[in-house]
This record gives sequence, structure tokens and C-alpha cells, in this order.
Amino acid sequence: MGFKFNGITSQSMELATRQTAENRMPDFTNNTITVPGREGVFDFGETIGERKIEISCFIPPGKSDEDFLARKDEIIAWLNPDIGLCPLILDKEPGRVYQARLEGGFSFDKAVRNSCTFDLTFLCPDPYAYAENDETYEITDTGEHTVSRSLGNADSLPVYSVVADLAKGKSTIITTNGSSLQINGVLTESEILVIDSSLMTAKVTDADGNTLRNGLPLLESLNFPALKVDDNTVKVEADSTTQVTVQTLNSQDKFTGQVPSSWGADGLWRFNESAPDSEYYLADSSGNDRKAYINNWSGTTASLQTGHLGRSFRMNINNPSTEQSYLKVSNDGTIFANIGKTIVVGGWFMPTTYSVGNTFCPLLNTRQGTGNPIFYLSLHSGKPRLMLYNSSGTLILDQDFTPSFTLTNGLWYFIAAVIKPDDHTAQYVLGSRSSGEVWISDAVGFTGELNRSCTADLIWGMHAESYWYAGNFDDWFLNCDSSLTADDIALWFQESLTCNAADSTADVDGLTTADAVTLKATSGAYASSGYLTTAAVEYGITGKCYVALTADTPTGTSISIETSTSDDLSTWSDWAAPGSDNTVQSDSAKYIKFRVTLTTTDSSVTPTVKSIALSTPGESAFKKLTIQARSRWR
Repeated sequence: MGFKFNGITSQSMELATRQTAENRMPDFTNNTITVPGREGVFDFGETIGERKIEISCFIPPGKSDEDFLARKDEIIAWLNPDIGLCPLILDKEPGRVYQARLEGGFSFDKAVRNSCTFDLTFLCPDPYAYAENDETYEITDTGEHTVSRSLGNADSLPVYSVVADLAKGKSTIITTNGSSLQINGVLTESEILVIDSSLMTAKVTDADGNTLRNGLPLLESLNFPALKVDDNTVKVEADSTTQVTVQTLNSQDKFTGQVPSSWGADGLWRFNESAPDSEYYLADSSGNDRKAYINNWSGTTASLQTGHLGRSFRMNINNPSTEQSYLKVSNDGTIFANIGKTIVVGGWFMPTTYSVGNTFCPLLNTRQGTGNPIFYLSLHSGKPRLMLYNSSGTLILDQDFTPSFTLTNGLWYFIAAVIKPDDHTAQYVLGSRSSGEVWISDAVGFTGELNRSCTADLIWGMHAESYWYAGNFDDWFLNCDSSLTADDIALWFQESLTCNAADSTADVDGLTTADAVTLKATSGAYASSGYLTTAAVEYGITGKCYVALTADTPTGTSISIETSTSDDLSTWSDWAAPGSDNTVQSDSAKYIKFRVTLTTTDSSVTPTVKSIALSTPGESAFKKLTIQARSRWR
């Protein structure tokens, strides 16, 4: 039998050894109390004392007195107790290590021919033998985990190393076999909290093991963990980091369903005025001051009517050929100065029987005034027609399209042309407000180069003073350098149909205050209640999702919110209020919309909705737990 002490084996010291007594169980003291007049004692368990390991050694005969003396000096230096506790491994107990030092001195008893014997007593203040190759476990997810010890025959006092991103007020709870240890911030992700159950202490280190500070202030209580033999349950709970916002509705178009402002970089005509200005112009909301002039406003059926998107411009209802109303935006040479990869132009229109029944009906064209045209959007026998021109005024595309539905008198439709000058393609997007159906045409090709230097005017509802449009226009836009695709436009059309904050019949108002919704005021008095229905937005979140409403609620006012979800923007779930923690209760689906109820008990004040946000829990504050089992034998 041999042994290894402080990394050096008895064999390498050329010693023959034997363990004189195999004391497998250390001594212990019974903790009892005797109560006078009572038989027996009260048992309070035992306290394990130190362990002593006795080993007899023999130095075989040496060659000379000098060699013999040197050998003894080497042994004394090897076993020097001044070194302190050192690992002791017995050959008869492979894989187990004690922490030991000599209990006392020893003498060399001379035998024959420069040989001797001596007896060693090793003192182990910690009586347990520990696994030489310790069991370690790594946990990287919250929840319940099983840690199975395969070594040892006694409970162990492990070392837990915790990595977590704990901000002030955040915590991680580690529960071991029902005993919880709560860790409270601040702990950065680059720091490691080392909890040593044996020493009953904790420290914060860096990744290299350098101690940074005392870790005990991070512990809510001193419930140091212990691991049983075999299976242990370790449960990790952790706060999340700051919630992650995934959707925010805070722009007017998400409340009203109007064309987004970004779409009208080169012109945006809302037609929301109650009347034109003194010179019969309607405003351009793009910021370019490209006002639309009304030809023949007075004395005709031209008007600005309330409707679904605020107001719309209506014209030529009685007799287009005599009324001859139309809209014109004069081109100062800059409208088409920045043509990029995609031109997108379009808007809403509500035709009359006249418009869908005539062979030729102009919507928007550039064939009037000086300069050669670039495009002409029209109806040809009630079907969309698109014409494109080169710089010489020659047609390079003249295409009729047959949509999946028929245009009908008195219904609202959205139309947009997507023109790609570099790719030499063009297509239409057409949507029906009444049915919710949207159609995307195939992209058609054209040859030749589009007129990139067009200086012609924009004309709605007239061509050559011979062809007229009768009906309404609303929310028209032009962007000569757009990033939109036909699919983008079609999706927006479907998502925006649910909006009602610009509807003249609604009791809410999303037009008066920019990017906000209030109750509608009539003669200075607000409606007592009303509800806002927003645009639909992408959702598709599984698991916990929070909804937050930002609003002003003066005394006497209140707001509440509900959600509804859909996979196809057609079939929607029932409205559902959020849970007590503001979590969305609607089933997970591809899209979500919101209904906000606004109320007031005082007609002079109104709540104001400013934004609606969806958020999900952030990443778990917990990142990793490494467990050094410190498996041991009694």
C-alpha cells in the first residue's frame, strides 16, 4: 500500500508502507442532554470529529551513510507540517482525497544496513474524503433541473458559481431541494458570484477568478445549499431584463387608416379641409407646398364631404361635361426631379355610374400643359388602365388590367401604380373597402425609357377637356423614390381597414390632434364615450406579451383597452381585455388589433390616447449556474 502527499508518491520516495489501522469512520461526539427525573437522554445528533490516518513506513537499505541521511532529509522536507494542509491520497482508496498534515513528529528507528522504519499520523481536520475528480454540473436555463450525484456516501456542501445580469431591484432565486437562496442585484454579466457552502461565504470574482468584492451582501439570506447522494432538485427562477417592445402604434395613420405620411414624399393630398382657401386651392401635406387647384369650384357640385377618412373631394355629380371640375397641381419642374428605382402613385376613389360606365375615364394624368407626360392612371370601361410615356411623349406602355372584382357605383376603392423604371415593369394594386378584397396585378414589362424629365402638371379627373371623372377622391400620394412593393401596399390596405379614428360617424377624433385620439367634440362638448379601433399589426407572439397604453386621463375620464387577433385579417377573435398584469389574453395569431374605449363624465374634458405598445419579457437575468458538487465520503 502506498500513498501520495502534496503531489509526491511514497513510491517515488522509495518507501515501503502499510496502513496500520483502517479507520473508515471518524470518531464523533454524541450530543445529548440529560433531564433530571426523566429516563434516558434527549438526542441532538452527533458531531463528527477529526480523522487520523496512521501509516507505517520503511526505508530500504541504502548504499552509503550519506545517501541514507539525504533520504531522511528529503522525507522530512516532504512531510513538513509548516506547509499546512495538503492533499493525501491512499492507494487503497483510489479517487478520494483527504486534506491532511502531520499530527506530530516521528522518529527513524534504525534497522539494518542503513535502513529504518518510522510511523506517521496524518491529521485530517475535515474528516471527509472528497472526490479527486469532482462532479460538476452546468445549468443555463431557468426552471427545474435534476442534479444526480454518483460519487460519495454523504451529503455534500457544494460551490455554486452564478452568472447573472442583475440590475438594481432584480433577483435570481436558486432553490436546492426545497431550500431557497435569493440573489439580489447588482451583478453584471461579466462577474461571477461564488457561493461556498462549506466556508459559508460568498465572493464576486471576474472571469479569471480574481476577487472583486464581498458577495454576501447579494444574498437575501444565508441558506447555503447542500446536495444529497443521488438525485437533487435544483430550481432556478429569475427576473427578466427590461421588457422588449415589439410593436408600437403611435402614428396618426395607425389610428385613422390614412395613407402613411412617408408614402407621400413628393405629394400628399388628404382633402380634409372643410373648404378650399380663398384661391380655391387644397393643401399638400407632404411639405412640398404642391397645392391642388380646384377648377370650377363655385356653382358646381364640387364639395368636401365627410366620410371614412375625414373628408374627401367630390365633383361632377350632376353633369361632368358642363360642370367640368378637376384638380390640378402645377409642376414647377421639380415634381419628378428625383426618380429612383420605384415610383408609387395612387389613392382612394369612389366612382359614380358615369365613371365606371364610360369607355374612358381619367383618374390621374400628366398629359396636360407643357412638357411631355410620364404616366396616366385611368378607367377603361370600368377597368384599371395604365399608360407610360418616354421623354418624346411616345407611349411605351398601354395596359388594361382585369381585377378579381368589378368596380361598382358608389363604393370606395384604393388604387396604386408601382412603376420600376430600371426594371422596366409596372403593376397595379386595387383594394375594395366594402369587401376587404385586395388584388395585385401581374407585373407587365415595357420597352424604352420612362420620361425622367417630366415637367407636365398633375391632373385629377379630366383629360383634354373632353373626358371627365365623376365621384370622390381621397388621400392621394406620390413618391418618386419609394421602397414600397406591391405586397407592402396590399398588406397595408388590409391592415388599415379596421381603423375608425377619422370616420365622421365615430365618436372619437384622430384628426384634430396629431398622432393622438380624443373623444369627438360637437359645439365644444365632448361625447360621453367612444371607441377607437386601430390598424392591425403583425403579432405572432407565443407566450407572455404585455400591452401598454400611453394616455392622458384628466379627472372624470378613463380609458380601457381590448385586443383581437387574426391569421388572415378577415376572421377575428372576440375582443378580450388584458389580464391583471396587462398580458394579452387573445390567442396567438399572425395579426393583432386594439379597441380602446374612451369615456368622460365631464363634457369639457377628454382622455387622449397617444400610443399603444406591445412588449415581451426581456432576456432572463439568469445566465449560468455551475455547481461543483464537492462529493464526499464519511
